[in-house]
Amino acid sequence: MVGVRTALVTLSPLLSDIITQAVERDVKLDVVARVDDRDSLGERLRLVGPELVLIGLRAGESAAIAATALAAAPTAKVIALSADCSYAYMHEMRPYQATIVDITPAALAGAILGQQLGAPA
Repeated sequence: MVGVRTALVTLSPLLSDIITQAVERDVKLDVVARVDDRDSLGERLRLVGPELVLIGLRAGESAAIAATALAAAPTAKVIALSADCSYAYMHEMRPYQATIVDITPAALAGAILGQQLGAPA
């Protein structure tokens, strides 16, 4: 199984491990960067060129940070997870956003692999 070059942004180590293990049956995440400082987000993503960016949102925060990630890594798929992990938003450089309604390991793996899940937002 080929790994997906992944950058983790403001995700706790515990949540990162949970997500990685939850999808490992379907997709291998090769973590190439952990970014805890959003001020350096663009620069770090340009340096590592990830295929996938997983962002942990703060409580009440919108998924607008995904635009910064996409500007730095335009070919990446960006998934922003809500603070309580009850939903996530997937962004790509094309004019499309989907809400992942069923936030299960299978749904996350499907989003990472490019299967359309959820409803257009």
